[in-house]
Amino acid sequence: MVFETIRSLQMEPCVLYAGTVKRRNIGFDIRQMEIEEGETYDKAKQRVVAGRVDDFLDGHKTILYYPFAGGIDMRLKTWVQPADWRLVASYYGKKDKEQKAAIVQEFKEGEKRMIVATKAFGMGVDISDIDRVYHVAPSSTFVDYIQEIGRAARDTDIHGVSATDYHERDFYYMKRLHMAGNIAQEQLALILKKLMEVYRMKGEKQEMLVSLSDFEFVVKLPRMKNKLEYEAELGQLIKTALLWLEDDLSHRYGKKLLEVSPQNLLTEGYIQDKTGDVFIREFKDYLTKVEGTEDVYTARLEKLWEERFAELGYREFKQKLNSGTLWEGSRAVSVGKHEVLLKEDATVIRQRMDALFNSLKTLLVDKLRKAKGRFDEEELRAVFAEHGMDV
Repeated sequence: MVFETIRSLQMEPCVLYAGTVKRRNIGFDIRQMEIEEGETYDKAKQRVVAGRVDDFLDGHKTILYYPFAGGIDMRLKTWVQPADWRLVASYYGKKDKEQKAAIVQEFKEGEKRMIVATKAFGMGVDISDIDRVYHVAPSSTFVDYIQEIGRAARDTDIHGVSATDYHERDFYYMKRLHMAGNIAQEQLALILKKLMEVYRMKGEKQEMLVSLSDFEFVVKLPRMKNKLEYEAELGQLIKTALLWLEDDLSHRYGKKLLEVSPQNLLTEGYIQDKTGDVFIREFKDYLTKVEGTEDVYTARLEKLWEERFAELGYREFKQKLNSGTLWEGSRAVSVGKHEVLLKEDATVIRQRMDALFNSLKTLLVDKLRKAKGRFDEEELRAVFAEHGMDV
């Protein structure tokens, strides 16, 4: 890296100063995370992180690193006891400049004792009395890890500790962060070649849908037991590759030759005709009745759009379908479908939910009698916390 930097910046001749990153006042507390009997990985991670948080909030100043911005605020509520929320803040890239500055200032002055953050927290932040840095999962690179733990114990009189609870499944996070870096140039070439094949096969239309399965052979991801996790990883990789190709072609030719909308566009969805059977009779070749429902049909949306509504463009097609204005004389609308992955036995989940609803009922009845039905958010969260859940 050093010599590449010298070459790229044309700094030769130059003088090299070799230093060290060794910080003798930072130690390590790395433990093996055990998953207890009947416990899922997520539940075990929640338990050990919550235990660490209790310890860190007792007289320490801590940065707790989590790899993704998306889940921070939700997970923070499961790790931190309601009584301690005022001592904790989250920090990630999407927060505005004023919010970030206020959080850093409160942390610096000790009003906040813990920041739960992505690696966005740290650059340009110099707080000398941080004494704990905890990683929920491995950093994306070793260089990042060195930088992140180096934010502890800037004051040489403080003994800092870098802590983590390790489990082999933690590397799932790292793999997702590294996903983009794992796309080889020959894979990009094969993806582009396949894209052109699909384009020609579909009559060289300006707008087309492509399926993940079209590119599966190129990526050759190892199969996982969990189908949803496999599809999520495959989707992330393919979308990243297509966006890279879009950018590269634009730079090469000075205009947009490819425009990618990396959305999980439904190739199969559900439609309900709310005004009779006008839509159903017209498009019966694309629809299959869903047993046990009232006027709900499985719809082959990709074929329906390409063969009957291609002049609209796919976004406009979906918009009209969602608003019930796709076909005159009918009000056909798309119906949502959700796939649920159960991480515990269904009977156990039912028992937990019954217990939760009983507690909520007790809260509501009590508040109706004593406080005219009024209660605050903390009281509601406390009920969920009793059952190990988040609102």
